[in-house]
Amino acid sequence: MATSYNKIISRNLHLPLAQAVAFRSVSHNPYVNISLDDWFYQNYPLRSQHYPLLYLYRNHPCIVIGRHQNPWTECNSKLVGIYPDQVPLVRRRSGGGAVYHPEISGSASRLGRLVAYHHFTLLFHSKLQQLAQMLTPHTNGLRSNATASVRSSVINLSQINNAITYDNLCSKIASTFTKTFHPKINNEELLDINPNTESNYPGIASLRNELKSWDWIYGKTPDFEIHQSSNLSMGKVVCMISKSL
Repeated sequence: MATSYNKIISRNLHLPLAQAVAFRSVSHNPYVNISLDDWFYQNYPLRSQHYPLLYLYRNHPCIVIGRHQNPWTECNSKLVGIYPDQVPLVRRRSGGGAVYHPEISGSASRLGRLVAYHHFTLLFHSKLQQLAQMLTPHTNGLRSNATASVRSSVINLSQINNAITYDNLCSKIASTFTKTFHPKINNEELLDINPNTESNYPGIASLRNELKSWDWIYGKTPDFEIHQSSNLSMGKVVCMISKSL
């Protein structure tokens, strides 16, 4: 059984944790959950006396691209974006490729001098047809040096074992994590937290707002060019659009 646990990680996060701890977000908002990734990164320096921290969350359907990717080459920009009628698009601060949340995929990481995080995604019970539609770009003639995703086949965990539930999956991951990094403790508790609480996570709103902004999602796209041509009665018309900030 998960415990309500909103105050263990707050302004005192720079102090060592007493043990390896597994957290689970009660939010399903991708901007909220991923902004806490960055909050932990900025507020939990990695030192020899610190235990590692596990953070689990489940998002509503969305596309998450890597820090150095081009959204127009990674996903269907008609279906995915920042408007209310679109599937949300998120640019995370770590590298790696584009993923559909929830999805089973490879992993990515972000490394700093005193802290690092490593993350991966799991596809539990999602619509694979929707996943394929979201991750199929329709922009032709685009040239970019942005990091390209490695396309891979996917499968639902529920297709392998239909007895798996979200809660017991989280509990098993948390239990294995705490046993691995702190085998002497008996506490394998999975602790529920609310990342949307500014009082517990000072500055989280600012991180979340930046993550949702056009300037971050599209403005941070690496330089690219689009070449389009069309044959008209008067001749061939060629158009080139270049993005460089």
